[in-house]
Amino acid sequence: MCRLVAFVSREEVEAEVMMRSLRDASRLDRFAEKLGFLSHDDGWGYAFASKIDGKWGLYFYKTIVPMWNDPHSSLSFRGFTVGFVHARKASKGMPKNTFSAHPYIYTGEDGSLVFLGQNGGIKKGLGIEILKDVGLSLNDSSKITDTYIFGLIFASYFSKKSGTGYLRVVDALKDTIRVLEKRGGEGRCMNTAVFVYSSNDEPILVVSRYVVDLERLEYCELFLAEGKGSVGLVSSTVADILEKEGFNMESLGKNTIVVLYPEIYSVKL
Repeated sequence: MCRLVAFVSREEVEAEVMMRSLRDASRLDRFAEKLGFLSHDDGWGYAFASKIDGKWGLYFYKTIVPMWNDPHSSLSFRGFTVGFVHARKASKGMPKNTFSAHPYIYTGEDGSLVFLGQNGGIKKGLGIEILKDVGLSLNDSSKITDTYIFGLIFASYFSKKSGTGYLRVVDALKDTIRVLEKRGGEGRCMNTAVFVYSSNDEPILVVSRYVVDLERLEYCELFLAEGKGSVGLVSSTVADILEKEGFNMESLGKNTIVVLYPEIYSVKL
């Protein structure tokens, strides 16, 4: 149960508005209230790259502190920015600590850095079984979350794919979703943001919209948000706030994988 903002922005003020909108949405969420809670208070984090004077800088942060109580959430953006921000509400039985806040970070076999965050989750036990099938094992699964397992499965597929472009990310994400579906391990909602800083010194940003529980559609839906110099995929509560700030909104409405950077591209699931 989480809130998500993935974006590409050439407008520093708009990037800050998107960040602030997530902070406000995480503090009080009218859609979450219908599911039995009010706020996303189990941590937050981000992964993004900013390009200034032709040079990329990479930024990663996460904490158990609620986003609205953390002074680090008041970021000032400079230059061209690509990445995502995530606010977490832990699912029942999942650990609550800074490690378990999103994004999670993995390393591809080529050294690419993979940052992953999710709104929703998977069936943890079946995810562990799939890990064994791809040659991975866990010493103590009680200390990790279902989303971390999703990321391990994704990273395994990602490392086996060739190339450095965004299609590698799309294919690995598609394979991860398909194997979960095949084994019955998919969650009712598995919206996933993947930010890769590749070994060729370039960022890639891909988001999947995956919702099968229509009773949670209002909470889980993702929206395409467009500003004057920004584009993003955002959770429903954030979309409400951004629309009042002048952003154009359109719900995705179907299960899709969307590339936000280095170009806009989508493929149906």
